[in-house]
Amino acid sequence: MSQKGRRTLFGGGGRGSDVVLFGRVVSAGLLIGGYAFAGVYIAQWMKSRGYTALVVGLTPFVVGIFGIWQGWLYVRQTFMNGSRQNEGAGSGKERGSPKPPQ
Repeated sequence: MSQKGRRTLFGGGGRGSDVVLFGRVVSAGLLIGGYAFAGVYIAQWMKSRGYTALVVGLTPFVVGIFGIWQGWLYVRQTFMNGSRQNEGAGSGKERGSPKPPQ
């Protein structure tokens, strides 16, 4: 298939944008996994300090939800940057650009 007929996430960005997206998704997964590990580690520490079972049990869940939120923000940033690139120069929709004359 020719490059001209190939559709990508960012509208003709080619393989480079696909690689960037793949890297971001993998990084977000590792980020979420890191938060989950941190939640379990913190829960173990809290258990050794004598915190209640409810608090210890909820800690990995809360930290995991926070990690999912951070991962979503990280991946969403890539989507937002890609959609801005597709708007074209001079559309006036870019952040910080002056309004077009009336």
